[in-house]
Amino acid sequence: MQKVYGYCRVSTIGQAIDGESIEVQEKRIQEYCKLKNLDLITVFKEMGVSGALAPICRPQFKILMANLEAKNASGLVVTKID
Repeated sequence: MQKVYGYCRVSTIGQAIDGESIEVQEKRIQEYCKLKNLDLITVFKEMGVSGALAPICRPQFKILMANLEAKNASGLVVTKID
């Protein structure tokens, strides 16, 4: 079974309430992994961090990338690229 990480992000409370909350994103990632028979190791969650900030400058994304570079997992699952 392929090991993967998940990544969720919201930048504002309004987005979290009216849009794709962290919980909704995480649930979709879990469902996708189950459907595709992927071993979801963990979901990294970024809250209150602007999408204008480069991904590598986001704290949780930095940790995620370090884990991927260390080959602790072979893939990443997200609900949206933006």
